[in-house]
Amino acid sequence: MAETKWHWGTITYDDSIERISLKIVSDAAVATGKVADGRLLPVLMVDCSARTDVEDLIKVHAQITPGDVKTQWGKSSKTSKTVKLILSFEKPSKCKAVLEFDILKQGGIVDMIMRCEAFILQCGKEGERFINTIDREKIIVEVPSRETWGLWNDEMFKALEADARRMGMNKKQTKEYSSGVIKSWREFTDKRKKE
Repeated sequence: MAETKWHWGTITYDDSIERISLKIVSDAAVATGKVADGRLLPVLMVDCSARTDVEDLIKVHAQITPGDVKTQWGKSSKTSKTVKLILSFEKPSKCKAVLEFDILKQGGIVDMIMRCEAFILQCGKEGERFINTIDREKIIVEVPSRETWGLWNDEMFKALEADARRMGMNKKQTKEYSSGVIKSWREFTDKRKKE
């Protein structure tokens, strides 16, 4: 089973369950001087009810030495309005998981992950928030993103420009709107916590 990788390759899944995206039930951001140079680090709480292997991996990983994961950004097609982050865990156990992000609704989260090159992954249920589950097992997933940064930047601008056109803006207003949204988002997420 294969899927188009952004615009230049394929992603292979070992099992049909791996193709099903983990549902993001909540997101947050935390900052510590010890991770991501003190930047806000995204926290993704995902529903693991159909993926007990992912839940087990997080529980085990939190108790032992660092694990090993390979990450890959992708899209199902060139025109897709979503981007996917494929996590291929090697240690402490093997499994593959997919996170899917709507570019317009969750583009800010993707941008934070790309810029921090990491995020925190935790299992949870609909309605739960990180502030109430802060003691639950979680892992930090490193996401090297330099290769896909240019592609992502283009995708984010295109999505925001298309949204601005739907709102009735002209070409000049569209560019100003898109640049303004991205600039203000990045200024906010670039704030750093000192140790």
